[in-house]
Amino acid sequence: MRFYSIVFLAFALAGCSRRSVDVSISNHSSLPVPMIYVCNGKSCQRVGSLAPGATVRVAEPLAGESLSLTYWTDGHQREFSIPDTMIHSGLVSLTIGTNYLVEP
Repeated sequence: MRFYSIVFLAFALAGCSRRSVDVSISNHSSLPVPMIYVCNGKSCQRVGSLAPGATVRVAEPLAGESLSLTYWTDGHQREFSIPDTMIHSGLVSLTIGTNYLVEP
């Protein structure tokens, strides 16, 4: 019985270190944003396209020290580093504004 308790505790502790952050992205621009990615220190999750006025929410595993939003507008790649204070709260709400820049 003690063996199973130790195994359970090991899995519980491993699960605690793998937290994720909920990221909400809204498009307030007048054009669709064709490619959006939320990236952690190890990988990127493709969010897809976001129509004007639309909002999408994804859960991004926190695999590194940082999170960023990468997106394309007018053929240019843009990147926004998500502030640590937003990451540590567990919920990140971002808006792509009318000037195509991210507003936290």
